[in-house]
Amino acid sequence: MLSVERVRPAYVQVAAQLQELIVRGDLTAGQRLPVEAELSTMFGVSRSTVREALRLLSSQHLVETRRGVHGGTFVAAPDTGLMGDFLETGLGLLSGADLVSVDQLIEACDLLEVPAARLAAVRRTPAQLEMIRKATTATERIEDPVERYEGSNGFHASILAACGNPLLNLVATPVFSVLRTRFQRSSVDATFWERSARQHHEIYEAIERGDAEQAGVLMRAHIDELRVLVPGGVEAVRRRTVGTGSVEAASAIAAATESPAAAGSATV
Repeated sequence: MLSVERVRPAYVQVAAQLQELIVRGDLTAGQRLPVEAELSTMFGVSRSTVREALRLLSSQHLVETRRGVHGGTFVAAPDTGLMGDFLETGLGLLSGADLVSVDQLIEACDLLEVPAARLAAVRRTPAQLEMIRKATTATERIEDPVERYEGSNGFHASILAACGNPLLNLVATPVFSVLRTRFQRSSVDATFWERSARQHHEIYEAIERGDAEQAGVLMRAHIDELRVLVPGGVEAVRRRTVGTGSVEAASAIAAATESPAAAGSATV
């Protein structure tokens, strides 16, 4: 048997070339594409093939059709919310199929949210600082553990929004959202929430005074609280922090070891 690649349908090839032009920036947001007849001539295909290619690009939110005298097919403006939804869906599928582990999700959070906390300490605006402050206290009066767990996302989201890097925000938010779905929220004990609330306050205070280094250290210790809920997580944190002299990390390990939640109550 010859080693060959199956030829893709013509409309897929047309769509792929247009997509490459959009991604490269040769076709920019808001730019009008040539009409179907022109595209048909350019690619050497039928108008129906061009039409199918444009439908495919439209389904991917890369182009949009406008009606009227000045209508036509235009390159769509990027939608970060939509991109985040796509990423969260993809990560959720990978996680649900056990192709990405909880420990790997936590590791990704550590790599993304720790620098985000540092950046927020030096880049946040007064309005963003106020958002972080409100998110810090928003869940304190919530008794139901599931509702409190859901509400805690606002704290992380407000810090990511204040880091001044939209790409970091775009990537980190879906990772944290998927991670949160992998834990049996109602099984986490009250001690965990008290510790988590205290850490939120400490991180906020570090960001408020512009202490980037401390904000990063505290965020890492906060994420380690999730790590110790995973079987074997306490030992993983201990190995990672041996020799660092980190008081925050040592406290997280000690507190988590004493907590019933660290004894395997998380569903992963």
